[in-house]
Amino acid sequence: MTFLKKMSGNFKSNTHLLGNNLIEVDGDAARTQTYCFAWYRRLNQSGAEYSISQGLRYLDCFERRNRLWAIAHRVIILDWEHVFEPGPTPTISDRWCRGQDGDDDPSSKHFNRNELLRERGQENPPTSTL
Repeated sequence: MTFLKKMSGNFKSNTHLLGNNLIEVDGDAARTQTYCFAWYRRLNQSGAEYSISQGLRYLDCFERRNRLWAIAHRVIILDWEHVFEPGPTPTISDRWCRGQDGDDDPSSKHFNRNELLRERGQENPPTSTL
């Protein structure tokens, strides 16, 4: 945890998108290769924001124990990396909103059922017939 706290201290945000994967299962063991595109927004020593994009692959060995699959070993391969130097923050459409940390992020309100009901002026939640 100390390593993660030290590494994440200057991260503004990050995204990992998992892509194609190859899976080979052999009884209670499996080997996989999963492609990943990672994007990090960080702060440099002077506080300016910059970005890093990476093309990664995860080579995982899975084991099934007590009917549950879990990663037993992982190798991370860095295929490529690009650093984007600090620059001005681009303007966005007024129909968009920027992501934020914690409860200030639009997704927090989106997934908070009580907040949505208050916003719609509904006392009782709608019922589903599914």
